Amino acid sequence: MAHHLPRLYTEQEAAEYLGVSARTVARLRTAGKIGSIEVADRRHRYLEEHLLAYLGRQARGPAIDVQAVRAARAKRKPPASSPSSAVVPKEGETRELQGRALYKAMRRRLVQ
Repeated sequence: MAHHLPRLYTEQEAAEYLGVSARTVARLRTAGKIGSIEVADRRHRYLEEHLLAYLGRQARGPAIDVQAVRAARAKRKPPASSPSSAVVPKEGETRELQGRALYKAMRRRLVQ
């Protein structure tokens, strides 16, 4: 039986996933608003559940159920593209709009 290790996101990858800067991810971590794992020499990695939990707290609608996300992902094939490529930012979009578009795309993927 194969064991699947959870994906660990670097600070830059987590920033792309959330649609914010890497510096903002670091600020969120030090403020205790997003979970992380310290791997070595003050370097941090982020589990997808950390990122989803943060997005769920930021959403105005119902919170994201991490267990439901895991179950849905287990039932389907892994996506061919990374989470950051789910949305192509339009020229002139602000980071906030890019983040919202990424969040909406992620929610649509989870519902499917």
